[in-house]
Amino acid sequence: MFLKHCLLLLVLSGTLTCSALAQTSTTKAAPDSPAAFVGKWAGTYEGASSGKCEMQITRNADGKYEGTITVIPGEEARYNIKFKTLTLDGNKLKAAYNEPGEGTPISMEGTLTGTTVKGTYDANGGEATGTWTMTQQLK
Repeated sequence: MFLKHCLLLLVLSGTLTCSALAQTSTTKAAPDSPAAFVGKWAGTYEGASSGKCEMQITRNADGKYEGTITVIPGEEARYNIKFKTLTLDGNKLKAAYNEPGEGTPISMEGTLTGTTVKGTYDANGGEATGTWTMTQQLK
């Protein structure tokens, strides 16, 4: 009888553990979902100019996605700008912002694969172009 109770407890324990794991895995955003972009990102850009870049994307209480980008063109220089527009569609990102000072318009597009998003940027209507890559940072 004791053996039956131990076996029953073992089976129930395994079932509860599997159930908890299944619930945990469903809370993570699908990789082709806009929610997969939420978080901090860091990487580099190359082309007409090059440097490091960081991005943070959040989802507000209304369900709208918002974000900022930090551009680090040199060791001492950096600027942090809020995206004027941010569109997330599946695993695709489109964003635009204006540089500080002269306000040069920058647009960027990218595709998310796993924890890396790669894309292109376009400054001032195509006067300067290049590529960028960012990897999602651990929370």
